[in-house]
Amino acid sequence: MAGKGTYLEMLKVLQGRSKYFLPLLLILGGSNVVWNAGLLMLINKVLNRETLPYFGGQSWPLFIGLLVLSYWVSRLFQRYLIRISNELAFEYEMKLFNSLRSSSYENIMTLGTEKIYALMEDTQVVSEFPQHFIQLVNSAIIVAIGIIYLFTISVPAAALVLGVMLLLAALYFYKNIRIVQYLNETRSLSDSYHVSIRDLLNGFKEVKMSSRRNDNLYFKHLNKNRLVAKTLNYKILQGWLNNDLLGRYSWFLIIGVILYLLPSMFGMQTENITTFVVTLLFLSGPIGELIAFIPHYSRVAMAIGRLKVFDETIRHTHTSIMMKMHDDGGGAELAGSFSDIRLDNILYYHQQEDNNVFTVKLDHLTIRKGELVFVTGGNGSGKTTFINILAGLVQPREGNVSYNGIPVTEDLSQHYRNKFAVIFGDNHLFTENYDDAKISRENPQLMDLIEQMKLTDIIVINEERNKLETELSKAQRKRLAMIYALLEQKEILILDEWASDQDSHFKSYFYLQYLGRLKAMGKTIIAVTHDDLFFDCADRVIRFDYGRILYDRKVDRVALT
Repeated sequence: MAGKGTYLEMLKVLQGRSKYFLPLLLILGGSNVVWNAGLLMLINKVLNRETLPYFGGQSWPLFIGLLVLSYWVSRLFQRYLIRISNELAFEYEMKLFNSLRSSSYENIMTLGTEKIYALMEDTQVVSEFPQHFIQLVNSAIIVAIGIIYLFTISVPAAALVLGVMLLLAALYFYKNIRIVQYLNETRSLSDSYHVSIRDLLNGFKEVKMSSRRNDNLYFKHLNKNRLVAKTLNYKILQGWLNNDLLGRYSWFLIIGVILYLLPSMFGMQTENITTFVVTLLFLSGPIGELIAFIPHYSRVAMAIGRLKVFDETIRHTHTSIMMKMHDDGGGAELAGSFSDIRLDNILYYHQQEDNNVFTVKLDHLTIRKGELVFVTGGNGSGKTTFINILAGLVQPREGNVSYNGIPVTEDLSQHYRNKFAVIFGDNHLFTENYDDAKISRENPQLMDLIEQMKLTDIIVINEERNKLETELSKAQRKRLAMIYALLEQKEILILDEWASDQDSHFKSYFYLQYLGRLKAMGKTIIAVTHDDLFFDCADRVIRFDYGRILYDRKVDRVALT
């Protein structure tokens, strides 16, 4: 991303945050001009024992006045910057989270959790830009004043000094380009590194069960990744060290030019040489800050670039759908009791991890109110993809999904998803009660559900935090997920291999008794299952194979085997 584009973009953001930003920036710049020009002139006049007009030999009141002016203006603006930076960090974080929650499931899966966490770090980097930018402005003003002051003393000498400074600055910028390339490479390495860390921690038991797996994870991924990162970090640190040394020692080189070349080339007097040296020493701090800004700017430019890529990735799904959910009359087309869902001429495909394309194709399928439908098939047959399409989690590439005869358009997709309570195969049990269900022993529905799920003496009810504690076994967590799903009081319930982790006794209870109870409550249930011994409990059995429906039969015509 071009530097000019980054600056203009950030300035637009800052001006958008506050209409006072640019006026205050001008006030700060003006006060700095007065302060630094006055201070520089005052120092050189005092060193050369010259008197100032209107002050005679008593120049200290001017020094105090300039100091007080600079202090109060800087304090005012720095406090303003703290507020702006804090608000900017909040705004970028909330914008990122809002984009994430409004994005499609497919886009989030494509991005991956590691890149999302990295984007959160990018928002922090961007939010620090205002303070660094103001330091840049201050330093640039001081340097400009110092150089102009040198030109008032000797134009050719000042031109020579300025030329040397620009030459060294160009060399510094050239060397920094390679450092930025290394930084981008380390960012890519960081993404894959966090993937390996996640595999190690989340799959620790599996890692411990195989020496080959353990060694491959370490040597072929973690160790290999860190070795490359180590080399890149060494090059980055070496580059920064070289630039730092270049910046510091080039300053002495410029002073050497002033001390040894200017007198012989331009016949400058000692007092002018002293003025040049003092001015250069006065500028050493601001120029150091300008140099220090370059690495920060590189990080900001990269962060903005990545945030832009993220915005472009999700732009076609990041609409006002989430906001429309709360509009008066929003989703009225889908209001009313559930009757049926139709899937017509559905075509969906996605690229798998092995780069093969998996396709699901459905000609016509209808789910009717009150049905208990079992979905079965081998691994990779398309069951889970079908569930994701049915629940509106992914959008088919072709075809239509209709709810009560109403086509589910993009604007209605969130309203459509709201019709379902879903327990996925890899269901995530939240640590907080985000559905605002009433978690209290005074809630008869909750207590009945806890009893039905055989968790009466097991589950802990945290009424203070309005939640149920989740420190349970895997099978018990599935039952807790069922409690939360039924507390949503949705008409349609989707279960993806919910009973697979239950013991045989509870599994029999679930199929032979509990599903019937849910049907009697008016629930429409679509359950992915491999438990063929209980297929006779369903109204229909749909078998998938290679992304197609192999058969869709009523149970009384299914040859049970």
